[in-house]
Amino acid sequence: MTATGSDELSEMATAFNRMTDIIQRNQEMEASLAQQGKMASLGVLSSGVAHEINNPLGVILGYAGYLEGKLSEDDPNYKYIHEIKRESKRCKKIVQDLLSYARTPRPTLVMTNLNDLLTEIVEFSANHTDMRGVTIRTSFDRNLPQILLDGDQLRQVAINLILNAGGAMPDGGELLVATTPGPDNTVRVIFSDTGSGIPQESLEKIFEPFYTTKARGTGLGLAITRQIIEMHHGTITIESEPGHGTTVTVTLPLDHEDLA
Repeated sequence: MTATGSDELSEMATAFNRMTDIIQRNQEMEASLAQQGKMASLGVLSSGVAHEINNPLGVILGYAGYLEGKLSEDDPNYKYIHEIKRESKRCKKIVQDLLSYARTPRPTLVMTNLNDLLTEIVEFSANHTDMRGVTIRTSFDRNLPQILLDGDQLRQVAINLILNAGGAMPDGGELLVATTPGPDNTVRVIFSDTGSGIPQESLEKIFEPFYTTKARGTGLGLAITRQIIEMHHGTITIESEPGHGTTVTVTLPLDHEDLA
């Protein structure tokens, strides 16, 4: 309601607007809590199901590998065995992603040279098949202090973001991985690619579990990535425009006392 003047009707309109705002905020909080409850239940269910599926998948994968080694590539059955092995690996990756999302452990924090860690990750990722035709450039601030973080978890974050960038550049392109001091005693890690970009409607949902634009994706990679960053008390943002590439910025705190 539009409130003008200072009479009783204006006061009533102001009170009504305030009440409407409170009701709306409460409804948003209830919806958020309900969603968190659903995701918690789904996490428990996924964890149990994934554990039960993992063992038979391992058996299928093992026998498929054994048969593949017994057949020559000219054998008409070879392609079927190869397909079984490939799809079993994909299922195993989905199961692993479910377990990772449901059971992401608290980070084991160690003082780490962020630039050295990223150099190692970039060298490893550059040889991945998804990065064929992609040039990775680095721009690291050599004055960054060491930072308290879980190296294994940050490696998972960086590799996921690098391979996502590679997937957005199937015809080749350039990826910049950079570090720079951030505001308020933070450090930023930036991943900027020249790929196809992300539509606005997808940007709003991209961190939601099981949301994916990939034909064979699980939709858990970015959800796990954000989960890890938030457990480090950091933030992750994505800026993108279709046809003009994507920039992902990970901001991590340097205030070690808040993380310990």
